[in-house]
Amino acid sequence: MKTFKNYLKEEVFYWYIIKGNTQKGKVSHVGTERQLKLKIRKPTFPSGHVLMKSRKRLTFGDKWKGSYIPEGFQINEETVLDIKDVDNWIKEIEKGINAPWVDVRKSTLGGDKNVAIMVKLSLDAEKDWNNKILHNSRYAMIRFGVDGEMEMFAKGRGIKNMRKTKFKTAKDAISKINVWIKKVS
Repeated sequence: MKTFKNYLKEEVFYWYIIKGNTQKGKVSHVGTERQLKLKIRKPTFPSGHVLMKSRKRLTFGDKWKGSYIPEGFQINEETVLDIKDVDNWIKEIEKGINAPWVDVRKSTLGGDKNVAIMVKLSLDAEKDWNNKILHNSRYAMIRFGVDGEMEMFAKGRGIKNMRKTKFKTAKDAISKINVWIKKVS
């Protein structure tokens, strides 16, 4: 006899934001993966919450147990950037980038746990800028995120964009920027 269950090959997961940790807590939000990722990444979202998925169907206010985590599910709580290391990273990045003008600063807009490094660089020397304005040169602005994500969020006209990429160390990030500079120059 043919039934619907025989045709169902894909596993169904439910997504939750848990107030607490991965082993014990309370369900504070229920929704799709996309909805909850957008919600938890907002800088105004309070700390102490974890995004999880489970085969078990829960509702708002239910208790969360670590046994609800499916087998093979990797919890990615690894951070590459830490507030304690940022000052050392800034010095290393300023020295390592092969551009005529480089400005590296830290941003703690989302709090210390969401620290980011902002890099401004110009492929032209400062004396060659029209009206001494950075945006009148061949410039780029790059962000290093706490999760090891590097992206270019602004660039001058006619300059090829650098794709969003991952990094593990400061040297890794510097080498990727220098490769991009060689392609563009």
